[in-house]
This record gives sequence, structure tokens and C-alpha cells, in this order.
Amino acid sequence: MSDPTQAALHFVMDATAGYVIEKALEPALRPALAFLRSILLPRWDDSRDEVRKCVADAFEAAEKADSQFFERLQRSLQSGEADALLTRLAREAAQATTEERMRMLAAAAAGILTPDLESEMRSRVTRALEQLEPSDVIALREVNAAHMKHRNVQQINGPPESTRALLQTGCLFDMPGVGQDTRFEMLPLGRAVLHTLKLWKPAYGAG
Repeated sequence: MSDPTQAALHFVMDATAGYVIEKALEPALRPALAFLRSILLPRWDDSRDEVRKCVADAFEAAEKADSQFFERLQRSLQSGEADALLTRLAREAAQATTEERMRMLAAAAAGILTPDLESEMRSRVTRALEQLEPSDVIALREVNAAHMKHRNVQQINGPPESTRALLQTGCLFDMPGVGQDTRFEMLPLGRAVLHTLKLWKPAYGAG
């Protein structure tokens, strides 16, 4: 792993470690905080390890594909933005009710650090992901795959909740057609969500 990748990974783990408060406490109080964290953030250790793995993989691949990746990323980030996005997604991953959602959000924590998205879109993607389940993203991938083949999508696979979630978050738009037909269209936010999660490989379903 190159020096830039190692430096970036070190920065990311500082941002997601979540130990700032713990380090400031007296040693006698740290076990109490650890106990509270186990209740409020039950998947913290697993999610931290998964974030570390995802970030390392994503950054190493990005640097191989683009030697200017870190320079472009640094120019695209506003002050404090990376810290805020990573902390938010890492916390959401630690609070996930399923292992698959934890893995998805850990992948998002790595994928959100891309110069291919503007700051506003990174913020929108983060908020959308807080409301989406893995099955929703799988359904979104299927809609996108159909659009790439120039096929109209009139029904979304998966539970009805997936359709509602994708519409409510602004990933999809339902366009009324002729008669009772409805056509679902991809929106820029939906494509940005998929770009952010391109390294996430679900353990079940399509992907």
C-alpha cells in the first residue's frame, strides 16, 4: 500500500474511531462508556473493522486507476466534510439491526469519499442511505440495469416498502404513462447512491 493510501486510511480511521470522548475521560470511567457503547452501538467493533477494510480496498483501487485521485479528492472536499460524512455513516453502521446493512453502510463510508460527486450530492447520498435497506439498493440496481438496456420499468422487484423508500428518498421518480401504466425513472441521486455503493456485494439477492 502506498504512502498516500496509508495516510488517507489513517485519517479515515481517526475520523471513524469514535474514541475522542473516551480518551478525554478518566480511566475509571472508560469501562462505563464501553458498556454504554455496547448497548447504543452494538455493531461498533464489527463496523469499524469493515470500514477499515472497505476504505483500504477502495483507496488502493482508486489510486491504481488514477494517480491524481487523492489530489482530486482533497480539492473536492470542504473543510470538515469528510469527518462529518464518515462519522455519520460509521455511526449508522454501528447501529444497524442486521449484518448486511452494517456491511452496506461500511462500504458507503468508503465510497462516499470520491471526487466524482460534489459536496451537496455526497450529503444527499448520506441522508438517503440512512433511510435505505439492502433490499432497496438491490431493487435500485435492478432498475438501473434495466435502464442501461433501454428497457422501461413498470414494476420494481422486492417488497412494496422498497418502492416507497426509493421514491421517498428521491432515488426514483414515478412517471405516469398511458392508462394505468407507471414508468419508474432513475434520478441523479439514485445513480449517485449506486456509485457510492459500487464496492458493496450483498450476501444475498441480486447485486
